[in-house]
Amino acid sequence: MDFECKLSNAEMREAVSLNRGASGQVWWVLRNLRIVLILVVLLAVIAANLKGGARDWSAVAGLVAAGAFLIAIRLWTSGLRTRRMAKRINGACERMTVDLNGISTANALGMTTFAPWSQFRGWREGKLVFTVGDAKAFRTIPKSPMTEMQVGQVRGILQTQIR
Repeated sequence: MDFECKLSNAEMREAVSLNRGASGQVWWVLRNLRIVLILVVLLAVIAANLKGGARDWSAVAGLVAAGAFLIAIRLWTSGLRTRRMAKRINGACERMTVDLNGISTANALGMTTFAPWSQFRGWREGKLVFTVGDAKAFRTIPKSPMTEMQVGQVRGILQTQIR
């Protein structure tokens, strides 16, 4: 089965989230330990102000706003980095062929790559994409260019070929 394989931002986001399991959340906390520590300090300050019966909430509100801003910036930059990585991995793909032997991709220059099913340890299915591989290295198969029948065929191939 041959189809276009350009990924939209929504498809890339779903592919990354499909391959980020519980261990990915633990690693997120470890990578963002500074932000987590700032949040803990902010919560401690807020709790101290609540116990002390503080009348001036502007300082507390400022701290909460600053903490929320830091978290939002960190999540945004982390998401951008993840999407850039996914785009680099899958962005060059123009056409994809999925068959019983494996996955073949071709870029705009006509260069092709082939990956046999034995190379992949697992697969996941989302609303927009299939991903094959693991959290460190995965390929994304978009559902958007496929019909429902083709989606079922790809699902069947993945079920039988990847154990």
